[in-house]
Amino acid sequence: MSMSSVDGSNPARIAELGQRVLEGGELSRPEALWLFELEDQADVVTLFSWANRVRQHFKGNKIHLCSIVNVKAGDAPRIAGFAPSRPWRRPILHGTG
Repeated sequence: MSMSSVDGSNPARIAELGQRVLEGGELSRPEALWLFELEDQADVVTLFSWANRVRQHFKGNKIHLCSIVNVKAGDAPRIAGFAPSRPWRRPILHGTG
């Protein structure tokens, strides 16, 4: 019988591990692997529920986003010959007339 098999004790075990983390405890490597190997949809939903509780407890309901924006893409630039990988090259100007 594999550790990821479905039985009635999975939700209780997930709750036990989740509660331990909420109280400042840690998971052992085998415990974390057991959670990772859960396959039953109900067990995964239970795990997600506990993960959300842990997130709310330690991080609250706010998130911080970071993004990288490509400012060069889009319309043809005025300096079409600009090559960021070659800063020593002189740019070629187009449409200056």
